[in-house]
Amino acid sequence: MKNKVKPTEKQKLAVMGILQGKSARRAMIDAKYTEVSASHPKQNLIDRPGVQSYVAKLDKASQAKFGISLESKMIDTTLEGLEATKLFGKDAVKHPDWGSRYNFLKLVSDVTGKTKSSEPTSETNQQYNFFQVNTVEREAFHNKLKEFLRKNNDKE
Repeated sequence: MKNKVKPTEKQKLAVMGILQGKSARRAMIDAKYTEVSASHPKQNLIDRPGVQSYVAKLDKASQAKFGISLESKMIDTTLEGLEATKLFGKDAVKHPDWGSRYNFLKLVSDVTGKTKSSEPTSETNQQYNFFQVNTVEREAFHNKLKEFLRKNNDKE
């Protein structure tokens, strides 16, 4: 039986920060890592055995609960967020939730590299792919995003 390494509380907090859309550096700082450690997230967080086992555990939980990988669930949730609505008035009429949509669009923009982070980094042009995305899932995400953008551009 393989000996699993458990993540520390700081590692769990940092991973959860990344899953919430924070940069790895910001998530590490919020989890009380030092500035120096946070400047090298791949080395000091992402590649750590405790973090790898924690992400695998989260993925397994996502598979059990939703029937899809954690990565796929994150993509679906993000796409749903781009169409967020809220209810107004005594008749509970649905209207676009522009604030939520903006936040999800900003997240997509940050993740896809369309905007630059305002956080200083110790290296230039660094990118961390926390999860490996296979070609089929990546194409499915791109197609869903294109469809969403096309549909919403037609409404205007």
